[in-house]
Formats: sequence, structure tokens, C-alpha cells
Amino acid sequence: MKWKLRLAVLLFLLGGSVVSWSQLSYSFDYVTGTLHISGSGSEVDPMEVNKVLGRLYSSVLDETLKAIDFSKVTTLKSIGKHAFSNCVGLAQVPAFPPSLEAIEDDAFSGCRNMSGILRLPQSVSSIGAYAFSGCAGLSGTLVFPAPLTTLDVFAFQKCTGLVFADYSQCLSLTDTGAGTFSGCTGLTSVAFPPSLVSIGDVSFSYCSGLHSLSFPESLISIGKNAFGLCSGLSATLIFPASLEIIDEAAFRYCSGLSSIDLADCIHLECIGADMLRESNIVSLDLSKCTSLTTIGDGAFMNSKALKSVDISGCTSLKTIGDYAFCNCTNLA
Repeated sequence: MKWKLRLAVLLFLLGGSVVSWSQLSYSFDYVTGTLHISGSGSEVDPMEVNKVLGRLYSSVLDETLKAIDFSKVTTLKSIGKHAFSNCVGLAQVPAFPPSLEAIEDDAFSGCRNMSGILRLPQSVSSIGAYAFSGCAGLSGTLVFPAPLTTLDVFAFQKCTGLVFADYSQCLSLTDTGAGTFSGCTGLTSVAFPPSLVSIGDVSFSYCSGLHSLSFPESLISIGKNAFGLCSGLSATLIFPASLEIIDEAAFRYCSGLSSIDLADCIHLECIGADMLRESNIVSLDLSKCTSLTTIGDGAFMNSKALKSVDISGCTSLKTIGDYAFCNCTNLA
């Protein structure tokens, strides 16, 4: 009797799962390459997508899917992990339903031919890791909606067609996420949220098109290699008074930088190793950085245009790392 009871419970649970999955219907038009999704389900299920497309796994490239039609979905909350990853035939950015709240990990990663402006519904609060990684066809301005609180790692990595990342509406977002726009060479400007506390590691590394940055007054830390190899940065970087940490290699190889302003940084404690290695800054005024304890190894190494450094007010300074000013040949 016990095994019969267990079997009955298992069948009940499986039956419940099938009911929840069946709330969304999937149909594929092989002539137009359009996937039509309809119904009142809460999540796009990658297994169902793969089934209707005729592929075994989301890691397999699919060239048949050209467009996704969400127009008949009424209560969709989430696009599941890997739902449309590696759909290289997808040519259009889908129009998402206004009920959408989450785009999960790898949902559209590798959709390299999906082109156009990505318009996120105002209900979206979470974007998963690598969600749009490698979507080089995304273009123009990407506006993040106000409810966004979670932006996971490398969400828009190598989206080379993006021009402007606008976080300004995100009043509760405190972290940009690690590697979010790494390798987005077409990105020229960023509007950070007023609530920002941390810029994650490698967030904007290799964004060679960035030319200027304006940091919010709430910023406390800039992560490792956050803007490394942003060779197009040329406008003076003004750091806010709230800043405490500029981590390792944060602006390494930003060869276009000739001026930084740390005059208000009374709370700055650490300048990490290789922070501004191989820049073209002419002067460095740290005289107001009374909380500064550490200048890391090679922090300003090979900054050959550097002529003067003022650390007269750095009363808390304990460590100047090896090679911090090595090969600064014009330094008096």
C-alpha cells in the first residue's frame, strides 16, 4: 500500500507541474520562423521552447527561429534560463509583455543577430547573468526601468551596438553588476543611478568608446578593472566625496585620460594596484585625501606625462606600493 500511496503523490505532483507548464502554449510557424506564445502562464519554459524548435539543448545553435510573438500572453512574469540562448537566426528584438518582471540567466545569450532597440517593460526588476551576452545587434539607448534591483554578471557583455546605458530611473539599484557591459566597444556614455554604491569588477572594461563619466554622490567603491582599457576616456574624471575605494586596475590603460579630480575625496582609503597605470595625467593632487592609507603597487606606473604629485595632506598614508610611480619620467 505504501508504494501505491507514494506513486499517487508523485503522479499528483507531476500532474500539477504539467498543468502549470500547460498554461502557456507554444506554436511555431515554419514558414515565417515565428514562435507564437500564448496563454496565462508565469514563465517561458526552455524545455518547451526547445521541443517546439526541434533541438535537444539550448547549447545547440538554432537558425530556424526568426521572431517571437508575445502578443497573446497575459500574465507572463519571467523568461526562464537559457530559454532562447543561441538562437542565432532570431532577427528581431521581441516586444515583451508589460507584465514581465524577470529575464533569467542566459535567456538570450548568443543571439548575435537579434537587432534593434531593447525596450524593457517598466515592471522588470531582475536581469540574470549573461542574459543578453553576445547580442551584438542590440543598438541605441538601453533604458533600465525604475524597479530594477538585480543586474547579474556579464548581462550585456559584448553588446557592441549599444550606445548609451541609462540607469537614471533605477532609484533602488546599488550595484552595476560585474562585467555588465564589458567589451561593449560602441558604448559612448552612461547615466548612473542616484542610488549607486558600487561599480562592479570589469563592469565597463574594454569599452573603448566611452569618453566621459559622471559619478553619483552615493558612490563608495569602484571595482577591479571596472574601466580598464577604456582608451577613449578623455574628459576629466571628478570623483565624489563619498568614494572610499578605487580598486586594482580600475582605470588601467586608459591612455586618453589626462586629468583626474580627487579634491573632494576626504573618505578615500585605498588606491589599488595598477589603478591608473599608463595614463596621460599631468598632475595628481591627493592633498585633501586625509583618509588615504594605501597607494598600491604600480598604481601610476608608466604615466609618463605626470609632472607633479601632492600628498602633503595624506596624514593617514601608510603604504606606497612597489613601482607606484615607476617610469613616470617627467615627475620632478
